[in-house]
Amino acid sequence: MMTSQYDLAIVGATAAGRAAALGAAARGVRVALLEQGVGLAQAKLYTTALCAHAQQQPGSGIGGLQAAIAKANWAIAALSEQQSAWVLGDRGVDYIAEFGQFSSGPTLDLATATRQLHATRYLLTPGWRSRLPQLAGLNEAGYLTPEQIWADPQCLLTARRLAILGATALAVELAQSLQRLGWSVTLLAPQQLLPTLDRTVAYWLQAQLEADGVEVLTHSAVTQVRTLDGQKWLQAGDQAIAVDEIMLACGLQPELSDWQLGERLAITANGQLQVNARLQTAHPHIFACRRSDAAIAVAEAAIAVANALGQPRQTMSYHALPIAIATDPPLAAVGWTETWARQQLAAEALITTVQAAQASRAQLLDATTGGCKLIARRDGEILGAHAFGLAAAEWIGAIAFAIQQGLPVADLAAMPVTQPSASELIPLVARAALKQCQQ
Repeated sequence: MMTSQYDLAIVGATAAGRAAALGAAARGVRVALLEQGVGLAQAKLYTTALCAHAQQQPGSGIGGLQAAIAKANWAIAALSEQQSAWVLGDRGVDYIAEFGQFSSGPTLDLATATRQLHATRYLLTPGWRSRLPQLAGLNEAGYLTPEQIWADPQCLLTARRLAILGATALAVELAQSLQRLGWSVTLLAPQQLLPTLDRTVAYWLQAQLEADGVEVLTHSAVTQVRTLDGQKWLQAGDQAIAVDEIMLACGLQPELSDWQLGERLAITANGQLQVNARLQTAHPHIFACRRSDAAIAVAEAAIAVANALGQPRQTMSYHALPIAIATDPPLAAVGWTETWARQQLAAEALITTVQAAQASRAQLLDATTGGCKLIARRDGEILGAHAFGLAAAEWIGAIAFAIQQGLPVADLAAMPVTQPSASELIPLVARAALKQCQQ
């Protein structure tokens, strides 16, 4: 078997893996990228396509679901061409379209079907799969996962009533879109929806789901599932809920089962890789991206590559990295929440909220749901922002950039925007914050 030597071997041809490979090759090092599995690494493209189709063609049922998935598959293929094996190879990456497993011996090697790889450092950029809850009767009753829907939307053909389990972004995205396409959806969450996000915007989103017809049951942990007369019954507290199908969206975990990492890495009880602030695992020669959000994983990859190659060491900060949830209207957030700011700063925390209706474009389009909350210090330092409303995912990046660059609230207040536009909320909320500072 042929043996190949590399400075860096990247395992997992996800968006983060491909970005890491190109970044490493640009530094002039010998780099290999192994295909491995990508799993749910592209979930956001599917849910975004699904949200758009449900908004444009509500009630289109299984045909609408199939059309949205086809659109997402087309987009994934088009984007993959931009970082295809040919493009990677042309830029100096040895792309290996094979699965690899780590050796069990004292040396850290990767073996594929045709070659043995040895690298000075390794970077894991895994795909993701649905995390399955330990729930009595679930396996016997049967369930679906998002990846099954993407692969075969026909699995929902005969189902009319759906129970979606989870409080995650994926759970709320699927709940709204499938409800709008024509299914009857009950969303069961063991706590509040989106528990890591700001409570105000999470409540705004929950109100929108309920307005769309989704039955939202928060603080409703399912304890048992059973099948009776062709229906699936879920027990949540003192409620028994009958549905045709159960979909799990309880969270994701990295797809590592076939890599034979053994005891080299520390893995948490829910299957997550443990890394330090430099994205280094328990093994000093193995680094890893640990977030399932593709954009955040790409940011992690840049830090991990620099640290793996011994360049000026960097630590990973998530503070200025925005996230978006593909609902209608969208939810977007960056930085601190109000709860965290008040815990850390007490009276020095400055919390300002404006309503989406204050933006002229929102009025023109009758899209006045939601608003924007800005989190800052009283000295003007911007700490976070949370928005639910028209085009929020498009303009949250401006606030994220301000946080990243250390710009004060006054700079946001002076930010030029076009009119009419949804981005008017940025200077509006900043000016409101400045007034509070002066009080």
